[in-house]
Amino acid sequence: MTVQQIFSLFFTDDSDYYVSMESFKRSMVKLAMKFGGQIDFNELTKIAQHFDINNDGRVSKVEFKLYCLNIPSIAWKAAKKRMESVGGVNELRKLSEKMRPAARSRTEEATSRLKIKRRRSLMIEAPSESDYIPCGPEVFRSTKLYWKTNTSVDVRLFYCEPLDIMTMQMFENSEGKKEDVHVDIPNIYVFRS
Repeated sequence: MTVQQIFSLFFTDDSDYYVSMESFKRSMVKLAMKFGGQIDFNELTKIAQHFDINNDGRVSKVEFKLYCLNIPSIAWKAAKKRMESVGGVNELRKLSEKMRPAARSRTEEATSRLKIKRRRSLMIEAPSESDYIPCGPEVFRSTKLYWKTNTSVDVRLFYCEPLDIMTMQMFENSEGKKEDVHVDIPNIYVFRS
């Protein structure tokens, strides 16, 4: 199935700019059935929310194409390369420019709702003061030596599934020490959506 065929399942013609969430979900079910699979309603709702980048209750053609073309699979990377090779670079750039304000406002809104706090226990403080969401499991660890200051730093990446973010945190190298000590470097948050 080609990329254009997948897009045509969701958007019937070029005049369709938006599709409702219900229509989007029906198209996802069609796509799953076409490949002989089934899809759970909760999973379907979760997928639909990921595609709605600006949280307006609809999925635009721009949101859908950008999301699909940024899926880190060989098939979508190849589709993106094909699109670029046939003069689609301008189209991709236009799609990205259209979505920047929406993505930026969504990121700013999510950031303002969450007060991120560095803690030894690696927790993220949720909007209510008593409710905590764990930062998630460690997915990467590396040690970097800064020879001028003779400081060794552990760089660790954590994935927080509920928030769909990666957290990069830096610690003094803890070899031979009983507990981690934060270096005076702020955490860096990378949003994955």
